[in-house]
Amino acid sequence: VLHPALLDAVLHGIGLAVTGHPGLDGVPFAWSGVRLYAAGASVLRARLTLLADGGVRLVATDAEGGAVIEVDRLVTRALPDMRPVAPGRDALFTVEWVAVAEPDTAVDLDGWTVYRATEVAATLLVLQETLVREDARLAVVTSGVDVDPGVAAIWGLVRSAQSEYPDRIVLVDAEDGEVARALAVAGEPQLKVCDGKVLVARLARVVPAGTAGEVWTGTVLVTGGTGGLGALVARHLVAVHGVRSLLLLSRSGVAAAGAERLVEELTVLGARVRIEAVDVTDRDALAAVLVEPVGGVVHAAGVLDDGMVMSLTPERLDAVLRVKAVAAR
Repeated sequence: VLHPALLDAVLHGIGLAVTGHPGLDGVPFAWSGVRLYAAGASVLRARLTLLADGGVRLVATDAEGGAVIEVDRLVTRALPDMRPVAPGRDALFTVEWVAVAEPDTAVDLDGWTVYRATEVAATLLVLQETLVREDARLAVVTSGVDVDPGVAAIWGLVRSAQSEYPDRIVLVDAEDGEVARALAVAGEPQLKVCDGKVLVARLARVVPAGTAGEVWTGTVLVTGGTGGLGALVARHLVAVHGVRSLLLLSRSGVAAAGAERLVEELTVLGARVRIEAVDVTDRDALAAVLVEPVGGVVHAAGVLDDGMVMSLTPERLDAVLRVKAVAAR
């Protein structure tokens, strides 16, 4: 193969030679007619030729003149403006429910598979059984998405499925008699009936509730505290929020890679740190390490076992949900 850093060095020559040439003022985007003749080259001599259609032709040889790579046409594309926005502007978004105008008549449910969801694993099986039928449309109906963590987990699963199967699944939080009325609002993937109104989900900006530098009081518990994310959270709590007492929980405890170094770093910053080895899904074991009151909890523990909806199983879901949902409860 051709080392990517070597090829990248060759492509930088485009910018030096053809600055301002139409179609060649960005990063590599489309390649046509690529032929690799040799592998392992450590030095390249390249010839770049401008094409009338706005591309560039590339021919590269090794130090002895042997052919290495040839590209009939390469076109670049300009990058979007990636400069950071001002603090507080477009920083965070949340979902708000907005009332919409309703059609005069309810939808005919004969064309829908309507499933009243009860728990996550059962919902997964219904998704898999329904989506294999290419003409099937599924309405997953729940009650209490705003107050029931179990229902919220169902919504999380179905939202992921919607990204794979757009326009075939609708989430509805409503009583049975209101489902047809909600589904009449076409083109909406998520609907809710509340206080007699049909609501749809919309993104809205979050108004920051606190400021960097706000001081948290008391001991802060961080689950997954010695992992990559947990360690970042711990440093942030101490350096930005002034936390002076941390309880970091993980399966490996002080035996985790980098745990001792993390304690030293946080101690230098002025924090008192205790690390405990515990399975946060074990209620009794968790209670045993909570020997002092905590002023805050950051639940960073987690198990990653993602995949396409058709490849998931109830057992895989259970392994993930235990660490996140069961441990949180």
